Amino acid sequence: MFDVISGYFSSAKAIMIGLGAIFLGGYIAKQKYNAYQAETKLQNIETKIAKTNVIVAKKKATAKAQAVKVETTTEVEILRELKKEAKVVQKEMETIEKDIVVHTQKSEEKVTRKRHSKVKFSV
Repeated sequence: MFDVISGYFSSAKAIMIGLGAIFLGGYIAKQKYNAYQAETKLQNIETKIAKTNVIVAKKKATAKAQAVKVETTTEVEILRELKKEAKVVQKEMETIEKDIVVHTQKSEEKVTRKRHSKVKFSV
């Protein structure tokens, strides 16, 4: 086998250049393989990042939707409570108005005096 190589390469210099070319070719092939592996790892990482971003976007969207739903439900609950309170306040105002009407009628009766009495002025 060495005879074949030495026959192909006639001098030691040519043998060294051939071995150098073989090692250099092997090194380049290894670097290309490493670059290919790095590229596939990078693509996998990019894919995972994209999937994660989609998941995060979905979670944010659902959180916003739930927040809007909570806001609307709380607004509806607040409006219902305000309506109940308005009814209670209306009833209280009616009772207070009745009390005021009764009180003013009594005070009008007290204010009425006999006007036929004589008033004397002393000088």
